Amino acid sequence: MLGVVRRCGAGAVARATAVAIALAVAAAWPAVVHAAVTIATPAGWEIDDGDARARVTGWLGDRADARALQVLSPVDRDGFAEAIAVIELDGALDPARPSNAELARALDGLLAPAETMVASSTEVEGLPRIRGEWSDDGLHYDAVLVPSGTTRTLVVVQTLAEEAPLYRAPIATALAGLRGAAAPLVAFDRTRWRRSSMLGWAAAAATLLGVGLWRRPLDLGARALGRVLAVAFLAVAALIGVFAYGRLGAQESSLRIAGISRDTLSAELVAHGIVAAIAAWVVCQLFALRDAPVASAPRLGAFAGRSSATLPKIPIVPKAKAASHPDGASRLEVVTHPPGRSGLQAIEAGVEPRDR
Repeated sequence: MLGVVRRCGAGAVARATAVAIALAVAAAWPAVVHAAVTIATPAGWEIDDGDARARVTGWLGDRADARALQVLSPVDRDGFAEAIAVIELDGALDPARPSNAELARALDGLLAPAETMVASSTEVEGLPRIRGEWSDDGLHYDAVLVPSGTTRTLVVVQTLAEEAPLYRAPIATALAGLRGAAAPLVAFDRTRWRRSSMLGWAAAAATLLGVGLWRRPLDLGARALGRVLAVAFLAVAALIGVFAYGRLGAQESSLRIAGISRDTLSAELVAHGIVAAIAAWVVCQLFALRDAPVASAPRLGAFAGRSSATLPKIPIVPKAKAASHPDGASRLEVVTHPPGRSGLQAIEAGVEPRDR
C-alpha cells in the first residue's frame, strides 16, 4: 500500500513539475521574444533622474507605445545637461522600409527632425542599424534605431550644437556597448497566407482543368478526368501540407506572436486543396452531362448519340398530272347505291338511265 501511495505521489509531483515548467516558459516568453536594449555607460557619465530625465519624459508626451529605459548624462555638468536616452517603441522594425521613412516613423511624436536629416543604414552583427543626425534651435540630435524583437529601440543623444564634436567619443562608447538588439519579429500575416493559398490553388485547378478538358489526355471522358484530377489534387494537398508544416518551423516565433500554430496553417492549406479537388470533380461532371447522348435517341442511325452525321437527302418527285378532257372537267358524279339497288351505275347528271 505504501508503495502504491509513493508511486501515486511521484506521478503527481511529476505532473505538477511539468505544469510549473510550462507556466514558467509561458510567463518568460515575452522576455525571450524581445530583450530590453541597454547601452554601455561612458566614462564620466551616470544614470540621470533630474533634468535630462525630465526632458526625455517630455519627449514621450502622451505616446503610450514609448518607454524610456535608460537616461544618461555627464557627471560634470554645466548649464545644460546633455542626455543619452534609450527609448523602447512598440512594433517591430521593418527592414523593407527606406531608412529615412523608418527613422521618421520612430521619431514621430517624440522629436521633430529637420528636413535636412539624412538617415543611413548599416549592419552590425547581422542586424540593421539606422542612424540620423540633425540640428534644431541650437541643439544637436543623434538618433540610432535598432531592432529588438517585437519592438524597436531608439537611442537619442541630445547636446548643444556647438559642443556636438566633443561628445563623439562618449557616443561611440555607448553604442559600442549596445546589448539586447535582436532580429525583427513581426506577427505572421495570416490574411496574406490565406490569400496566397486560395489564389495558388485556384490558378492551379483552373489551369489543369482547362488543359485536361481541352486536350483530353489518354482519351479520358469528362467523368474519368474529374476523378483523376480530384485524386491528384488530394494527393498534392497532403504533400504540400506536410512540406508547409516543416517550412513553417522557421517562423515559430512569428506564429506564436500572431496566436496561431503550424498545424492550423497546414490544415488550411490542405483544406483549400480539398476544395479545389471537389470543384474540379463537379465541373467535370457538368461537362459529362453536356456531352451525354439524348436518352430518347435511337442507338443506331443518324440520330444516335447526338451524332453530327449528315442526314440522307430524299429527292422529292412531283406528282404526275392526269390529262385533262377536251370538254373540261368530267360531269360524272359518284352516287351511293341505295339498299337493294346495287345494280345502279353512276349516271350523268340530267340524263335518264337506260335499260340494259
